[in-house]
Amino acid sequence: MSAPTSTEGKTIFCGSGGDSDWLEQNRSRLRSEFLGEHIAIKDGRVVGHNTRAAVLLRTLRESGIDPKETLIVKMPPASRAQK
Repeated sequence: MSAPTSTEGKTIFCGSGGDSDWLEQNRSRLRSEFLGEHIAIKDGRVVGHNTRAAVLLRTLRESGIDPKETLIVKMPPASRAQK
């Protein structure tokens, strides 16, 4: 089980190492598609997103996805994404 974290990269939960690698490979596309949103990544795909973390976590649980086994990150808003 992964522990929640709060880092500069805005990671809420850490999924598998493979998901972290996938995030890094796709970060540019994800930033433009999900500006300012929390996104959930599991098994190399986005399984949910929302501007509110609590709503995303609830949606994941309702879908049968354990947030503690999912990589959840917050994409920066438009003003910070371009820096």
